[in-house]
Formats: sequence, C-alpha cells, structure tokens
Amino acid sequence: MAQQLSPSSSDDSLTDSSGCCGVIASLLFASVLVIAAIAVGFVLVSGPSDRWQGIADSTAHPLALITDPRHPQTVYVGTEQGHVLISHDGGQNWQEAHAGLPLHTPISALALLPDGTRILAGTSKGTYLSSDEGKTWSSAGLGIPLHTIVDAVAALPNGALLAGTAGSGVYVLPPGGSTWVTATTGLPPQSDIYAFLPLAQRGHVLAALINGGIYASQDSGMTWVESDLGLSGASGVNVFSFLAIPGEHGEDSFILAGTSRGVFNSRDSGATWAPSSAGIGTTRVISLARDPVTPTVVVAGADTGVYLSQDGGAAWRVLGFGLPAEQHTGAVGVVHPVGSEQVVLASVDRLYRYPGQWLLASEPWRALGFGVLIVLAFALIAFVVWQVRTIRA
Repeated sequence: MAQQLSPSSSDDSLTDSSGCCGVIASLLFASVLVIAAIAVGFVLVSGPSDRWQGIADSTAHPLALITDPRHPQTVYVGTEQGHVLISHDGGQNWQEAHAGLPLHTPISALALLPDGTRILAGTSKGTYLSSDEGKTWSSAGLGIPLHTIVDAVAALPNGALLAGTAGSGVYVLPPGGSTWVTATTGLPPQSDIYAFLPLAQRGHVLAALINGGIYASQDSGMTWVESDLGLSGASGVNVFSFLAIPGEHGEDSFILAGTSRGVFNSRDSGATWAPSSAGIGTTRVISLARDPVTPTVVVAGADTGVYLSQDGGAAWRVLGFGLPAEQHTGAVGVVHPVGSEQVVLASVDRLYRYPGQWLLASEPWRALGFGVLIVLAFALIAFVVWQVRTIRA
C-alpha cells in the first residue's frame, strides 16, 4: 500500500516553501531599494558636470569681462556696483579693487593695453586707467564731459585709446596725450557705440553701433565710414560685439560680430559680412570670446544662454544648463586654470562658470553624502546577513 502523506506534513512543506520564497523576495526588494538609494546619493554628491555654477560675489552684477591672452588664468570683471573683480587662478579665487574709481558707478567696459599691465575702464562717469593690473585707478584724461556713459573702450597698437559713448560718438586719446578729442566725422548723429575691434592693420579699427550697424576707421578712430555690406538692414541692426580669429602668422584670419540678428562673419577685415549662426539662429548675441589656447574654440553670450563653437563660429551648440532663464548673457570669457581644462565664465545676474558642480558636491555636503553612502552600505550588509540567518532557521 502506498504511503500517504498526512495533511499536516503537506501544509508544513508548503509553509516552509512559501516562507523561504517570501524571505528571498523581501531580500531582493530591500537590496534594490538600498542600491537605488546609494545610486541617488552618488549622483547627488558627484553631480553632472554639464551645468553652470554661480561663483564670486552673488550680489555683484557683472557688466564687463576680459581675459589676458598671454596669461590664460587671469580674468578681470567690472561690476554695476563700480568694483573690479580680479582672479589670477582661472576664477577660483577673487580679489576686489575699487581704489580711485568713482563710488557706485557702473563699469561697463574693460580693455587690456598692449603692455599687459595697464587696463582701461569705461564707466558712467568717463574713463579710468590702472597701471598695476587693476589694483588702483585714476582718471584716464580730460576732455570727456562728466557723467558721459562710456560703453566701449579700446587700446590700439600705436598707443592711442578709444572711448565709445552712449549717444556722443567716439573720443580719441592720442598716444602720450592727456586730453580726449571728439572723433565723430563720418558717424551718424548721436551715435551709440557698444564695442570696438582694433585690427592687425595699423590704425584700422571697427566700431559696433546700436541701431547703426558697423563703421570702420583707418586713422586710429579719427574718421569713420560705414562698413557693413551684407548686414541686412544694417542701419537698424544693433551690433554688440566683435571677435578676431587670428591666422597662423598673427594676422586676423576672419572676424565675428554679435548682433541683434545672430552672428555674422567677415573675411575681408570688416568690409563685407555673411551670416554665421548655424545652431544659434537670429537670437540676440551680445558677447563673444575665444579660447586663448585654441583660437577656433569660440563662445557666444546670447539672450538664450551661452553657445559654443569648435570651428571658429561656423556651427554652434548650447553650452550646459543652469543659467537663469529669460536673462541675457552680457559678457563671456574663456580661461585655463592650472591643472584644469577649459573653463568658460559668463556674466548674467551674477558671474557663472562652466563646468560647475552641484551644491551638494561641495563641502560639507560632500562629506555628509559619502557618510550616508557608507551607512547605507553597512545597512545592506547587515540586512543580507540577517535574512540569510532567517532562511537557515
């Protein structure tokens, strides 16, 4: 006669099986939760690098930004509060200077003189000059009426200085001179100058006009002629910035211009222009800068963020995320901190850098985050040991 299992024996077997399966399922589920928590914690601690991070003084509104092409770690920033921020390590540490500058006067333009130590600043009360790399300042000369807004400054290779004003045209300070002289010949009445570009040819300089297109001078800024063929409806176009891409032997290979209709380029020293906005379109481009190490790497500050070009401005792509929405990028610059790759700086409501880090990736959050990861790892190990003992029992 075949042996029959008693009902109690069958029930015990089923109970053991279901209990074992339940413990295993619980173990797997808990393991997945802990692993997911560890992964989330790691992401929060490390953070993606494709983002912008606010740096320097959060209350300082930057208006002008220049870098030193001979020292890729050095950058100068002029603020709305009338201060100059200086960094010699690629934007990691900053010092503030304002000695000699008028109090609470916006600094809207900066230019590095050819000697590399003097800096010219355009403010809402004329021009100022520093002879010690931005630490102290003094008036750059007489002749510009008080409270004249200077939005553009430039230093020419022959020693002449230029100041572009909001509504009063151009002023020129001759080499070795102490008095600025007006140079409005050829410019439209009440010209609003936003940027200059000294070219490799001696005395040749371009001027960007608001609602006026582009003008050129071949006598160090004393006389001007319109030079914007190809800039459709140039008399009504706002031109904000220039950038010269150097050739192999130091000459200007071609020029970029940031305008209210995107980016344009010129390959004949600014005589004619053609669109160069693939990837940007016709958004307003206010600022342009190039990599001091690789000149064909160019960045543009626009109403819709910061754009990067790897081919000298032929094609563009949006760079990173995290900048304030619906605010224009008034100035950009590229630096190379020691031991680091290319770093891009952008002036919006404050100064930003790319690539940045999550807030949780900085101290003390980093230490706290790694502490949490260690605790979770030990918790997972303890849970596994406890479940294994439960199964054996």
